[in-house]
Amino acid sequence: MKWILLVVAGFTFSIQAEIYKCDVNGVTTFSQDPCGNDAQAVSVAPPKKMNSGGLNQEALLQACLHLITRTSGFKDPESVRLEGHYDKWESDKSGARHVMVLMINAKNSYGGYGGAEPFNCFINHAGDGLNNVQRYVN
Repeated sequence: MKWILLVVAGFTFSIQAEIYKCDVNGVTTFSQDPCGNDAQAVSVAPPKKMNSGGLNQEALLQACLHLITRTSGFKDPESVRLEGHYDKWESDKSGARHVMVLMINAKNSYGGYGGAEPFNCFINHAGDGLNNVQRYVN
């Protein structure tokens, strides 16, 4: 019985849906079923990456650090030191968000380092760019 389920599951993943393009009363129409005598099968390929910023992990980290240094109002932005980072997911009423948390230490008003504090950068869904929501948060 289990092998039958595996065979059926294998067939369902290999089946591809067809999309047909037809001209119905002078209007171009797309359908999952042939919609007329002139129906032409159309091949559709999804994009390789959506919402892509195209950054690798190191470049993403540097972009996040640059954004935080520029927008967080440090007394001495030149003294900002990155002491670590990690990724996490946060969720609120608007949905889940991919967050890169940077542990940043910078000089205070007295000229000394006071210890690392967490700063958030929101990452796009592809995980290779900053999310546009940054400008509303920072």
